[in-house]
Amino acid sequence: MVDDAPLDMKSLRVHERLGGPTADSDYFGQRDRVAEDGTFKLTNLIPDRYGVVVNGLPDGYYIKSIRVGETEITYSGFELRDGPPARIDVLVSPKAATVSGVAKIRDTDKTAAGATVVLVPSEKERAQIAEYYYHATTNQFGRFEFKSVSPGEYTVYAWEDVESTAWMDPEFMKPLEGMGESVTLGESDRANVQVNLIPAESEKDKATTTGKAQP
Repeated sequence: MVDDAPLDMKSLRVHERLGGPTADSDYFGQRDRVAEDGTFKLTNLIPDRYGVVVNGLPDGYYIKSIRVGETEITYSGFELRDGPPARIDVLVSPKAATVSGVAKIRDTDKTAAGATVVLVPSEKERAQIAEYYYHATTNQFGRFEFKSVSPGEYTVYAWEDVESTAWMDPEFMKPLEGMGESVTLGESDRANVQVNLIPAESEKDKATTTGKAQP
């Protein structure tokens, strides 16, 4: 289960998403413990599509792949229709990427404390899977850090005020194209990013303008 590094299995839990791995699916049943030898059992499943989620990974680890037999199911999930699936293999790697940086107020030297910073995945297959979005709040110096990022392509955004998970809505994100910073991450990469704050006022003004009645 682990790629080239020891891992304390006692902290890990495997959970299923009923309907697949996407964010509009629901968690199903209880989190299943992982045994010391790395094995786990998914119990009391009903016929449906499932996504597999692993909770409890320490900093620096990420899910590299999930397979049923020879089939990669990390982004698609697996179908349970005619009896239990073949063996499920989850490969965990200690080579997660790290992203750190600072959020600044545009056209000034001021940093943005208390801003919400989000790594938004660029790949289409990850866009509807909540686990591939990473969010944090900047400290008093406007700094942020993500220690366990799956390698891939992302755009970093910083908001003064934003509703939780709004960044997963394509309609909400479309007007914000070009307001974030792109970053491409490989295994064990360490990226430093400076991103401009998206002020709350601009979002309110945009909503007011959009909703204004025409004469």
